[in-house]
Amino acid sequence: MKREIRLTTTHPTAQEMLTFDPATLVVMNYSPYAVLVRRGVAALPARDSYDYIVPAGASATFAAVGREFGFVLDYEVAGPAVYSQPATVVFLSKDETPPVFSTSVYREAVRIEDSGDNDYYIDTRGARAIYIEYNQNPPFPKPQNIINMNYSGVKIIGIARIGGDETTLYNMSNPYNTAISRVVLPLADNLIKIQVRSSANPYVVKYTLLDTIPAPIHQFIMNRHTWESDAWVVGVP
Repeated sequence: MKREIRLTTTHPTAQEMLTFDPATLVVMNYSPYAVLVRRGVAALPARDSYDYIVPAGASATFAAVGREFGFVLDYEVAGPAVYSQPATVVFLSKDETPPVFSTSVYREAVRIEDSGDNDYYIDTRGARAIYIEYNQNPPFPKPQNIINMNYSGVKIIGIARIGGDETTLYNMSNPYNTAISRVVLPLADNLIKIQVRSSANPYVVKYTLLDTIPAPIHQFIMNRHTWESDAWVVGVP
Protein backbone atom coordinates (compact mmCIF):
# COMPACT_ATOMS: atom_id res chain seq x y z
CA MET A 1 0.00 0.00 0.00
CA LYS A 2 1.46 3.30 -1.10
CA ARG A 3 -1.13 5.76 0.13
CA GLU A 4 -4.33 5.68 2.22
CA ILE A 5 -6.87 8.41 2.90
CA ARG A 6 -10.17 8.46 4.79
CA LEU A 7 -13.30 10.45 4.08
CA THR A 8 -15.67 11.34 6.91
CA THR A 9 -18.41 13.90 7.50
CA THR A 10 -15.76 16.00 9.27
CA HIS A 11 -13.30 15.71 6.35
CA PRO A 12 -15.50 14.85 3.34
CA THR A 13 -13.10 15.83 0.53
CA ALA A 14 -9.57 15.03 -0.59
CA GLN A 15 -7.37 16.18 -3.49
CA GLU A 16 -4.36 13.97 -4.18
CA MET A 17 -1.23 14.72 -6.22
CA LEU A 18 0.82 11.53 -5.84
CA THR A 19 4.60 11.27 -6.21
CA PHE A 20 4.40 7.74 -7.67
CA ASP A 21 2.46 5.98 -10.41
CA PRO A 22 -0.33 3.96 -8.78
CA ALA A 23 -1.59 0.83 -10.51
CA THR A 24 -4.83 0.32 -8.61
CA LEU A 25 -7.33 2.51 -6.81
CA VAL A 26 -9.38 0.79 -4.09
CA VAL A 27 -12.40 2.43 -2.46
CA MET A 28 -13.89 0.71 0.61
CA ASN A 29 -17.03 2.68 1.32
CA TYR A 30 -18.67 1.56 4.57
CA SER A 31 -20.23 4.99 5.10
CA PRO A 32 -23.93 5.77 4.54
CA TYR A 33 -23.00 8.13 1.65
CA ALA A 34 -21.79 7.69 -1.91
CA VAL A 35 -18.16 8.45 -2.81
CA LEU A 36 -17.51 10.47 -6.00
CA VAL A 37 -14.13 10.09 -7.73
CA ARG A 38 -12.29 12.22 -10.31
CA ARG A 39 -9.16 10.82 -11.97
CA GLY A 40 -6.47 12.56 -13.98
CA VAL A 41 -6.98 15.91 -12.28
CA ALA A 42 -6.82 17.01 -8.66
CA ALA A 43 -10.24 18.66 -8.83
CA LEU A 44 -13.14 17.80 -6.60
CA PRO A 45 -15.93 15.87 -8.35
CA ALA A 46 -19.58 16.89 -8.23
CA ARG A 47 -22.83 15.05 -8.78
CA ASP A 48 -22.85 16.11 -12.44
CA SER A 49 -19.10 15.74 -12.95
CA TYR A 50 -17.31 12.60 -11.78
CA ASP A 51 -15.53 9.58 -13.25
CA TYR A 52 -16.52 6.92 -10.74
CA ILE A 53 -19.17 6.60 -8.07
CA VAL A 54 -19.05 4.06 -5.24
CA PRO A 55 -22.47 3.67 -3.59
CA ALA A 56 -22.98 3.63 0.15
CA GLY A 57 -22.02 0.32 1.70
CA ALA A 58 -20.08 -0.85 -1.38
CA SER A 59 -16.43 -1.41 -2.27
CA ALA A 60 -14.77 -1.21 -5.66
CA THR A 61 -11.39 -1.58 -7.38
CA PHE A 62 -10.37 0.55 -10.38
CA ALA A 63 -7.32 0.74 -12.62
CA ALA A 64 -5.59 3.98 -11.65
CA VAL A 65 -4.97 6.56 -14.37
CA GLY A 66 -2.46 9.34 -13.72
CA ARG A 67 -1.26 10.74 -10.40
CA GLU A 68 -3.97 13.28 -9.65
CA PHE A 69 -7.31 12.43 -8.06
CA GLY A 70 -10.23 14.12 -6.31
CA PHE A 71 -12.67 12.53 -3.86
CA VAL A 72 -15.92 13.72 -2.30
CA LEU A 73 -18.12 12.06 0.28
CA ASP A 74 -21.52 12.95 -1.15
CA TYR A 75 -23.57 14.11 1.79
CA GLU A 76 -25.53 17.32 2.10
CA VAL A 77 -28.32 16.35 4.51
CA ALA A 78 -28.07 18.25 7.78
CA GLY A 79 -27.87 16.21 10.95
CA PRO A 80 -25.71 13.23 9.91
CA ALA A 81 -26.00 9.87 11.60
CA VAL A 82 -24.90 9.65 15.21
CA TYR A 83 -22.14 7.28 14.19
CA SER A 84 -20.95 5.96 10.87
CA GLN A 85 -17.82 4.31 9.52
CA PRO A 86 -15.52 6.23 7.18
CA ALA A 87 -14.86 5.63 3.51
CA THR A 88 -11.28 4.47 2.94
CA VAL A 89 -9.33 5.08 -0.28
CA VAL A 90 -6.15 3.09 -0.94
CA PHE A 91 -3.62 3.43 -3.78
CA LEU A 92 -1.67 0.26 -4.64
CA SER A 93 1.50 -0.15 -6.67
CA LYS A 94 1.85 -2.62 -9.53
CA ASP A 95 3.61 -5.09 -7.21
CA GLU A 96 0.59 -5.37 -4.91
CA THR A 97 -2.41 -7.62 -5.52
CA PRO A 98 -5.70 -5.73 -5.44
CA PRO A 99 -8.42 -7.12 -3.17
CA VAL A 100 -11.46 -8.94 -4.52
CA PHE A 101 -14.69 -7.91 -2.86
CA SER A 102 -17.80 -9.96 -2.42
CA THR A 103 -21.10 -8.25 -1.72
CA SER A 104 -20.40 -5.56 0.83
CA VAL A 105 -22.34 -5.42 4.05
CA TYR A 106 -23.25 -2.12 5.59
CA ARG A 107 -24.12 -1.96 9.25
CA GLU A 108 -24.57 0.84 11.72
CA ALA A 109 -25.49 -0.03 15.28
CA VAL A 110 -26.02 2.84 17.69
CA ARG A 111 -27.14 3.13 21.30
CA ILE A 112 -28.48 6.46 22.60
CA GLU A 113 -29.14 7.11 26.28
CA ASP A 114 -31.16 10.24 26.92
CA SER A 115 -34.19 11.76 28.66
CA GLY A 116 -36.81 14.35 27.86
CA ASP A 117 -38.21 15.38 24.48
CA ASN A 118 -35.78 14.91 21.60
CA ASP A 119 -35.59 14.25 17.86
CA TYR A 120 -32.91 11.93 16.46
CA TYR A 121 -32.10 12.05 12.74
CA ILE A 122 -30.62 8.99 11.04
CA ASP A 123 -29.24 9.16 7.50
CA THR A 124 -30.45 5.91 5.97
CA ARG A 125 -29.11 6.20 2.43
CA GLY A 126 -27.50 2.93 1.38
CA ALA A 127 -29.50 0.78 3.80
CA ARG A 128 -32.57 -1.33 2.99
CA ALA A 129 -34.15 -1.58 6.43
CA ILE A 130 -33.78 -0.34 10.01
CA TYR A 131 -34.25 -2.05 13.35
CA ILE A 132 -35.32 0.29 16.17
CA GLU A 133 -35.64 -0.52 19.85
CA TYR A 134 -36.95 1.77 22.60
CA ASN A 135 -36.85 1.11 26.31
CA GLN A 136 -37.43 3.29 29.34
CA ASN A 137 -34.65 2.89 31.86
CA PRO A 138 -35.11 2.42 34.72
CA PRO A 139 -38.55 0.85 34.24
CA PHE A 140 -41.59 2.35 35.87
CA PRO A 141 -42.33 0.93 39.32
CA LYS A 142 -45.69 -0.62 40.10
CA PRO A 143 -47.98 2.35 40.63
CA GLN A 144 -49.63 3.03 43.95
CA ASN A 145 -52.94 4.92 44.10
CA ILE A 146 -52.45 6.30 40.60
CA ILE A 147 -55.33 6.84 38.20
CA ASN A 148 -53.37 8.01 35.15
CA MET A 149 -49.75 7.90 33.99
CA ASN A 150 -48.36 9.68 30.96
CA TYR A 151 -46.09 7.34 29.06
CA SER A 152 -43.69 8.62 26.45
CA GLY A 153 -44.81 8.74 22.84
CA VAL A 154 -42.36 7.58 20.17
CA LYS A 155 -42.91 8.16 16.45
CA ILE A 156 -40.80 6.84 13.58
CA ILE A 157 -40.97 9.39 10.76
CA GLY A 158 -39.62 9.25 7.21
CA ILE A 159 -38.38 12.45 5.52
CA ALA A 160 -36.42 13.33 2.38
CA ARG A 161 -34.53 16.23 3.99
CA ILE A 162 -34.49 18.32 7.12
CA GLY A 163 -37.52 20.60 7.07
CA GLY A 164 -39.23 18.62 4.31
CA ASP A 165 -42.52 16.77 4.36
CA GLU A 166 -42.81 14.16 7.09
CA THR A 167 -44.55 10.79 6.94
CA THR A 168 -45.22 8.86 10.14
CA LEU A 169 -44.14 5.29 9.45
CA TYR A 170 -44.79 3.76 12.85
CA ASN A 171 -46.08 4.68 16.30
CA MET A 172 -44.14 2.69 18.85
CA SER A 173 -45.84 1.35 21.97
CA ASN A 174 -45.36 3.16 25.24
CA PRO A 175 -43.12 0.86 27.27
CA TYR A 176 -43.33 0.45 31.02
CA ASN A 177 -42.15 -2.09 33.60
CA THR A 178 -39.70 -4.28 31.66
CA ALA A 179 -41.40 -3.96 28.27
CA ILE A 180 -39.34 -3.00 25.22
CA SER A 181 -40.79 -1.77 21.95
CA ARG A 182 -39.08 -3.10 18.82
CA VAL A 183 -39.77 -2.72 15.12
CA VAL A 184 -38.08 -3.50 11.78
CA LEU A 185 -39.03 -1.14 8.94
CA PRO A 186 -38.11 -1.21 5.22
CA LEU A 187 -36.62 2.09 4.04
CA ALA A 188 -37.68 4.39 1.23
CA ASP A 189 -36.59 7.79 2.62
CA ASN A 190 -33.25 9.58 2.96
CA LEU A 191 -33.74 10.19 6.66
CA ILE A 192 -35.52 8.60 9.58
CA LYS A 193 -36.53 10.78 12.50
CA ILE A 194 -37.11 9.16 15.89
CA GLN A 195 -39.34 11.56 17.79
CA VAL A 196 -39.60 11.08 21.56
CA ARG A 197 -42.19 13.09 23.46
CA SER A 198 -43.53 13.27 27.03
CA SER A 199 -40.81 11.11 28.54
CA ALA A 200 -40.44 11.61 32.28
CA ASN A 201 -37.83 8.87 32.74
CA PRO A 202 -34.42 8.19 31.18
CA TYR A 203 -34.68 5.99 28.12
CA VAL A 204 -32.52 4.05 25.69
CA VAL A 205 -32.91 4.10 21.89
CA LYS A 206 -31.05 1.51 19.84
CA TYR A 207 -31.04 1.22 16.08
CA THR A 208 -29.25 -0.86 13.46
CA LEU A 209 -29.17 -0.19 9.73
CA LEU A 210 -29.56 -3.35 7.65
CA ASP A 211 -28.44 -4.06 4.11
CA THR A 212 -31.32 -6.47 3.49
CA ILE A 213 -34.99 -6.54 4.41
CA PRO A 214 -35.37 -9.44 6.85
CA ALA A 215 -38.15 -11.99 6.63
CA PRO A 216 -41.20 -11.25 8.78
CA ILE A 217 -40.62 -12.11 12.41
CA HIS A 218 -43.12 -12.80 15.17
CA GLN A 219 -43.54 -9.81 17.43
CA PHE A 220 -44.99 -9.85 20.92
CA ILE A 221 -47.44 -7.01 21.46
CA MET A 222 -47.25 -5.50 24.91
CA ASN A 223 -50.28 -5.72 27.20
CA ARG A 224 -51.78 -2.37 28.07
CA HIS A 225 -52.62 -2.12 31.74
CA THR A 226 -54.98 0.24 33.52
CA TRP A 227 -55.44 0.58 37.22
CA GLU A 228 -57.40 2.24 39.96
CA SER A 229 -55.90 2.62 43.42
CA ASP A 230 -53.70 -0.46 44.07
CA ALA A 231 -55.69 -2.84 41.90
CA TRP A 232 -54.36 -3.89 38.49
CA VAL A 233 -56.87 -4.33 35.68
CA VAL A 234 -55.09 -6.26 32.92
CA GLY A 235 -56.18 -5.50 29.39
CA VAL A 236 -56.20 -7.69 26.31
CA PRO A 237 -53.01 -7.92 24.21
